[in-house]
Amino acid sequence: MAQPRRRWQTRHVPDPARELADLRAWLATALRMTPPEPGPAGLTVLTVPPDRELINEVRRLRALADDGEGRDGKTER
Repeated sequence: MAQPRRRWQTRHVPDPARELADLRAWLATALRMTPPEPGPAGLTVLTVPPDRELINEVRRLRALADDGEGRDGKTER
């Protein structure tokens, strides 16, 4: 039985450093820690805070969310 011919395709392999930088930028924007600023040629420029600041903000928000939940896990109103 003849083997099928293999077709080689170029696959996009993401750059882990770029993926992490994009995640940091998204997180900082979603947490409203950094305002987007117009940059050259219509590009958006973001100044991303250090990882420690991002982590501390997530912890702060998690603590606020935990304070708003009752013992049964439902939000108190």
